[in-house]
Amino acid sequence: MTFKGKSTIELRNAKTGELEFKTEDENMITNATFNLMNGLKNFPFGNSGYDYKSAFTPLLKNCFSGLLLFDKNITEDINVILPPKDVLQVGCASGAYVGADINRGSLNLTETKDLENGYRFVWDFNTDKANGTFRCAALTSYAGGCGGARQTDYGSSSVLLAHPSISNCLNAQNNSSISTYSECNLGSSNSTSVDLAVVVGNYEKDVFLFAGKVPTDRKGVLLTKRKYVNKIAYLKKENATVESIATKPMTTSLKFADSWNFVNDDIYLYSIYPYDKNQIDFIKINGTTLDVVEEKTITVQDADFLTNGLVMLLNDKLYVEKNVDYSKIILYEININDPSDYKLLPEIALRRDDSVLTNIGENLAISSSPSRDLSCRFAVYVDGVWCMSKMGYSTDWAGSSDFRGFTLLNTKFLNPPYMFVRVNLKLINDWYFWFKFGVYIPFLSTINNLSTPVVKNETQTMKVTYEITEI
Repeated sequence: MTFKGKSTIELRNAKTGELEFKTEDENMITNATFNLMNGLKNFPFGNSGYDYKSAFTPLLKNCFSGLLLFDKNITEDINVILPPKDVLQVGCASGAYVGADINRGSLNLTETKDLENGYRFVWDFNTDKANGTFRCAALTSYAGGCGGARQTDYGSSSVLLAHPSISNCLNAQNNSSISTYSECNLGSSNSTSVDLAVVVGNYEKDVFLFAGKVPTDRKGVLLTKRKYVNKIAYLKKENATVESIATKPMTTSLKFADSWNFVNDDIYLYSIYPYDKNQIDFIKINGTTLDVVEEKTITVQDADFLTNGLVMLLNDKLYVEKNVDYSKIILYEININDPSDYKLLPEIALRRDDSVLTNIGENLAISSSPSRDLSCRFAVYVDGVWCMSKMGYSTDWAGSSDFRGFTLLNTKFLNPPYMFVRVNLKLINDWYFWFKFGVYIPFLSTINNLSTPVVKNETQTMKVTYEITEI
């Protein structure tokens, strides 16, 4: 099937009703819906009982009934599915809304209607909503349009939907459970197990890499590959779904970070250990061969790192936590190729001991549980701004657990908007790490770069009409 989208954006004087601006544009359809239907074929748990195709049907509601507005153009490429680097969300909409979120419009129930071969969505933005300039509009899921990755009204939307069902995944109608992330449980590991403390990556098909518990001298760690297969029925042989296929002790003169704080990309695993205020021990490991590729100590003049604090490596930038009060997080951004080139990012009011650094595509992110339970904040750093949203996660252990949020592990075996996720959860005295696949829900199902930028101010109302049709 083939879809086509067309947008009309109108600005009117709030007092007189006079039309002051109008632009009409057509969009391209991304691979988001295709990936949702087919994206688990190379993942070992793709047939593990999660009925993902039914969860995303009908596509109209689940993939095209939310709106995201961005300040910059977005490359018109079918594989651009996650909001790209340094493109700031300045508006959003999905269903009817009367709350205080300054970015969010409301569905016009009178003018929204069925078309013969599709649907016409109409969203209204009052004078206090989505003010500023935007150059791109994109359709997303209903839930994604309820705030996307930038919210100010945390009570009305969230960025995580736990335990998805057929009817409650991307088209959540109840604001208390609206999400931009859904997940399916795969397995767990326990930090009290020295050999299999934390899952840290997925570098080979059907194979997950575990890191052991780092000893107190920080001079080594045990890495183990485990192969997972879909359940198969045999005539005589018992089904073996998990098999350890390689184990390798890593040793170095440098210090390792705690294994839950390791960083990964599609190819490498990184241990980044800050200490002595301005020193960083950097260890780079090939995730397939388990060989140490690089090890070095990086010195950053005049820095004041938190020893073994939060770290991330993204786009050749090291992000290292500054030693400040535990109630806030301030990060250094360091050019890994020139450590003298660094700056401090704006502080964010999240507790460091409830948080992890992670990434959404090319964007730095913090997942945090400020209430020390399973109601989380998710902050994405975009073009100098921390964009905050809410993540909700439900489990029977919420009342007695510590929670460090969600680590999004990079893998080439899940096509976005699917993601590989680790949940970092403490039960009584032991840390456990659940690993899951999920869906990041404010994905881009369409990309519509506007022929003329829209500049909205507090004297104007805005109407966005978006038609999505099957051709």
